[in-house]
Amino acid sequence: MDTRFAITNYHDAAAVTKQLDDLISQPIYTIKPEALKAYEEEYYGKKCVKSKEMIDEAKTVIPGGVQHNLAFNYPFPLVFTKADGMMLYDIDGNEYFDFLQAGGPTVLGSNPPEVREQVIDLLNTCGPSTGLFHEFEYKLAKKVVDSVPSVDMFRMLGSGTEACMAAIRVARLATKNKNVVKMGGAYHGWSDQLGYGIRVPGSKFTQSHGVPLYLYKHTQEFFPGDLDSLERVLRRNQFTGGTAAVFIEPIGPESGTRPIDYDFNKGVERLCRKYGALLVFDEVVTGFRIGMAGAQGYFGVSPDLTIFGKVIAGGYPGAGGIGGKK
Repeated sequence: MDTRFAITNYHDAAAVTKQLDDLISQPIYTIKPEALKAYEEEYYGKKCVKSKEMIDEAKTVIPGGVQHNLAFNYPFPLVFTKADGMMLYDIDGNEYFDFLQAGGPTVLGSNPPEVREQVIDLLNTCGPSTGLFHEFEYKLAKKVVDSVPSVDMFRMLGSGTEACMAAIRVARLATKNKNVVKMGGAYHGWSDQLGYGIRVPGSKFTQSHGVPLYLYKHTQEFFPGDLDSLERVLRRNQFTGGTAAVFIEPIGPESGTRPIDYDFNKGVERLCRKYGALLVFDEVVTGFRIGMAGAQGYFGVSPDLTIFGKVIAGGYPGAGGIGGKK
């Protein structure tokens, strides 16, 4: 097992949060409209003509013109025709450094030949799907189990969102409890139950239009990095069906945009054991990126269930999974 980690020195979360709070308290300065317009005309207007033409056409058959929220861009989305390692190339021939990396899962860079050649070989010999068992299903599960200490069993699913949904069912079956608690602001896919408290801590249901409020009867949030806030929720839930699972983004909500202390996850684990809830680590972003053992290996935590996303298939879409203790 590879025991190396990508983080050498963990940041001072309190100091970073103070900087964020100080920044938020400052006046908002906007770009002058004439300066923005000049940039749009100089770059997008002259160098991205084909992208605009295609997006305008795509909007006639795709809401917003793109199939994934990551692709939205001002003043219009760009159309990419090639991805190679750390580089992207658009339909107009412009070259870009790829700091997005599909939102996290392409840990080997975009379109690595080692993965691509295996995919091509599989397509040539078996096709993408038969509905029956293939040896790679075992090899993939074995690789995950051998790499992540808390995972004894691994079940492939279609996405990280599906894996989160499955984790709720598993947790309720295992604990016989009802409630699901998540860190405020965290993102665990776009299922109805977990659309609560996304993006902004304390926002509750206000960021999830189209979801009937009764679906949140057994979903709660707590303030990021605040163990007292979590324990208050867990204590209250003892009288309303108990807590089945606590969902955590282990580096903080929204992929660490509000960082948490190094010891925070250990505190969450302790509270889960105290109140009989399963600890669910959402490692869609951190899995195999912080290290082969995931964020849980780095923080020295043993979650009951682990969520994996597109990284499971080398960054290819339509992939995810759930791992857990036997």
